[in-house]
Amino acid sequence: MDSCIYPPAEDTFLLIDAIVDDRDFMQRYFMSLPSLFVEIGVGSGTVTSQVAASCFDDHAKTLYLGTDIQYPALHRFQQFVPSVATEKQRIVEVVQGDLLTFLRPMDEWVCIFNPPYVATEEEEYWRGQHQRSDIATWAGGILGRQLVDRFCQQLCELTRNSRRVLLYLLLVDTNQPTQVMQFLQTNGNFCTLEINHRRVGWESIRVYRCWKRSFSALK
Repeated sequence: MDSCIYPPAEDTFLLIDAIVDDRDFMQRYFMSLPSLFVEIGVGSGTVTSQVAASCFDDHAKTLYLGTDIQYPALHRFQQFVPSVATEKQRIVEVVQGDLLTFLRPMDEWVCIFNPPYVATEEEEYWRGQHQRSDIATWAGGILGRQLVDRFCQQLCELTRNSRRVLLYLLLVDTNQPTQVMQFLQTNGNFCTLEINHRRVGWESIRVYRCWKRSFSALK
């Protein structure tokens, strides 16, 4: 696999399990089925391909959009994921872009993000971002949060007037996820809930479901 692509690992499969197991919530939340899934930083394409293959077997109208700032990841995504999705009659497209900057405000969609969350020196984080190297797939800068914080700011601005937005976000304890959840609650009007976690070596990996507060009655 290209060194610029984050290979599937424990966090990848924890995130997939969390999303697939959350299908009932998604169906109740959207009162039917979501029409758009967006994965930020598709990496190997494993998450989108598995979600597309496993969620909503009777629904072929959902668009699965994979984004990445790294062209090698998008190239592999285009080679691998559409063949998987075709078997399930899924619509899969790719967009090269920086986080959410390419999206316009929408009312109903699902966002998936497994960010580079390893705490590093700020210099290492920026080197990965500017050089588009493999460092960018894991280096998260101070507290492993520099890209996460920028993403959350963009998400809150983008969804300010949206009705139903559902985010699945993977973090580790080093990221101080309580602070991240508080930011989304205060600035984006999101409800947040940890729905899956696993201890892997020194890391406690956690998956959070975040959804617009206007539907806070849903648990």
